[in-house]
Amino acid sequence: MFMYYGYYIFLSIIFFSLYFKPITNLSNNKIKLLLFLHNFISIVTSVYIFTGIIYETTSHNYYLYGNEIDYSHKSLTHYIWIFHISKYYDCVDTFIMIIRNSFKQITFVHVYHHTVGYSLYMVDPL
Repeated sequence: MFMYYGYYIFLSIIFFSLYFKPITNLSNNKIKLLLFLHNFISIVTSVYIFTGIIYETTSHNYYLYGNEIDYSHKSLTHYIWIFHISKYYDCVDTFIMIIRNSFKQITFVHVYHHTVGYSLYMVDPL
């Protein structure tokens, strides 16, 4: 049941946002600034995660498959945790779409991507 919390939260947000169609008082410049900041944070986070995982995997001679689990290697776990948390931050793009009243961008694929993603990230692979 715990793994579905992200799914239910995201679907609830989409439902209420589409049902009530909120009217925002934000100016177009403030929305553009919000969008710029969101994109900047997303890019910096993605670069940080990517370079960190590449560094950790190459410095410990990991391969794409057949690696033994090394429980003493904690620094790779940090980057995986940041990746996990960043998936929740990715929900902000949906809020920006709602604020911009751009409901045509909130498609089935968009909602499916976020809801299934949240559900899968809640599952512990070990």
